Amino acid sequence: MGFLSKIFNNTVKSALNTNFNSSASGSSSEFFGANPVNTNKTFEQKIYEIIGEAGAYEIEKNISCEVLERELGREIFERGSCRLPADNISYGIFMGGVNVLYIRFWISYGDYDRSANRDVRKFFDDNNIKVLDFFDYLPNDYEYMKDRILAVL
Repeated sequence: MGFLSKIFNNTVKSALNTNFNSSASGSSSEFFGANPVNTNKTFEQKIYEIIGEAGAYEIEKNISCEVLERELGREIFERGSCRLPADNISYGIFMGGVNVLYIRFWISYGDYDRSANRDVRKFFDDNNIKVLDFFDYLPNDYEYMKDRILAVL
């Protein structure tokens, strides 16, 4: 290990030990905001659990934007020779066959930021269609997800 590695490694260890030992309740997981309940569940498991607890909703996975366009009777994203098509909507939440919320789960910000996907988001916003975006690289704590989803249902 080089000289700088030793310095930075010790600094990081020292900072982590200080944070772990100085949290208000004495629990390092609470200090970092982790919820000990539901921490090992996948994003999809959390979605199904939250929606199941919320009421008589149905969940549909991987909704193609082309199918959605046919149902709505209009284009929801611009097409062009240099543009990639919009990604599928990860989850649609329905009650009695009527959409109440779309949830998009992004693996990378680059996919979210593609022009066709931004077009879809703008279409939803302009037409008062409820949509939430979640990102794989963020914690997506169960309580955080639940609060966001229940706020719009």
